[in-house]
Amino acid sequence: MIRIKLSPSKIITFDGETLELFDDYLEDSKRVHIAHIKKIAVEPDHNGNPSLSLSTDGLIVRLPFDQTQMDKVTALAGAVHQAMTDLAW
Repeated sequence: MIRIKLSPSKIITFDGETLELFDDYLEDSKRVHIAHIKKIAVEPDHNGNPSLSLSTDGLIVRLPFDQTQMDKVTALAGAVHQAMTDLAW
């Protein structure tokens, strides 16, 4: 299980199959199975700050994070990408 607190209000977890995005506003919380993820990447936002970018057919999420969390977030993105690659339907 990977758990990262991106900010005081945003937490992201990955259990090997489901990526969960929690926000202190419940309507902003999301669960996404790896089979539905089209893209996950660490990319700069429009200001050049690091963010985690996630897209599915109906969802695009960009989660900013502090540079000090780069290794953790990059590892998470890599784990999700690997799980997507390993998924055999």
